[in-house]
Amino acid sequence: TTTEPASQDDSTDDKSALVVEGSGEEEEKKNGTATPPTGGAVPPPPAEEEEVFLVDPPSLPRALRRAFWGRITVGGVFRLVSDCASFSSPFLLQQFIKWMYEPDGEV
Repeated sequence: TTTEPASQDDSTDDKSALVVEGSGEEEEKKNGTATPPTGGAVPPPPAEEEEVFLVDPPSLPRALRRAFWGRITVGGVFRLVSDCASFSSPFLLQQFIKWMYEPDGEV
């Protein structure tokens, strides 16, 4: 290896005082083993690992809804039919009694 001192008459801002030939940097670049320059900066310490969710975080209401939505829907339909029958029974009974006492009359 040969070294050449940098000329002091140069007005360029060259930070190295010596130019080293054949230092092996070319071989590192070719092999892909060269480390990237950090510029004197120290990399920050790794942050604490956070839980990474691909979707929203789990919740109890969502889990219950997904597990029981079918049963709740079917139960709701049956309850609706039952309530309609309960509220319409007195009206239908009244219409039936009127028809029994007035068979020729319109209801």
